[in-house]
Amino acid sequence: MKKAFTLAEGLITLGIVGIVAAMTIPTLIQNYRIKILKTRYTQTYAILSAAVMKTRMELGENLLENCFRNKTIYAPFSDKFKETFLKNCNYLQKTAKDYAITNYNNTKSYLTAEYENNDDYPTPLYLLKNGSSVDIGINGNTIRIYADTNGPNSGPNRLGYDIFRFSVTDDMLKPAKMYAKYTSENELEDIKFSHSAGWPCTKDSPQILNGIGCSWYATNDRNPDDETQKYWDSLKF
Repeated sequence: MKKAFTLAEGLITLGIVGIVAAMTIPTLIQNYRIKILKTRYTQTYAILSAAVMKTRMELGENLLENCFRNKTIYAPFSDKFKETFLKNCNYLQKTAKDYAITNYNNTKSYLTAEYENNDDYPTPLYLLKNGSSVDIGINGNTIRIYADTNGPNSGPNRLGYDIFRFSVTDDMLKPAKMYAKYTSENELEDIKFSHSAGWPCTKDSPQILNGIGCSWYATNDRNPDDETQKYWDSLKF
């Protein structure tokens, strides 16, 4: 007699395989997505840093000071900085595509078309050759660089995930870091610029721009809410 599995045994085995797959595949997919986001962040950060260095070589030192001569925006130099910086980023074109950007804890969102002329809000609509996109804001005595590390056409289009804020200080690209944490609307009632106060990056912030202070944590791979955990491994989809 030939030995073989019965139909019942085969069905039980398939059932077990299905259960194991159902338990492990979501985790594998999430880990893959996080790895892609981390890789894209590293690549884009390197491109932007190199672009700042090249811009300094072309326009001279003290980029920030030259953008704000006599403590006001010096438009001719500011425009030249934007033009040169974009060129050094391998800029392709500005997209007409409007898209929604969600905050770090996925509680609020806004459309880029609503805030394209507001330097506080990231609207990274300048497409680069590597597939990422950037935005440059020069205001409030700061040069702000915003990046969507995989561009408008790829998700999650979320602050602290693929959208990050940097600044140009001492002729170098510096990642933004949260400096004050607000966890309730009551704390923000009398705070100026409550939408971005403290440069938030925390799971508990109610701010619409929660996530603009995440790039330092992403660069150093440190969770802003738990320093024992890594930044990228803590992202949730």
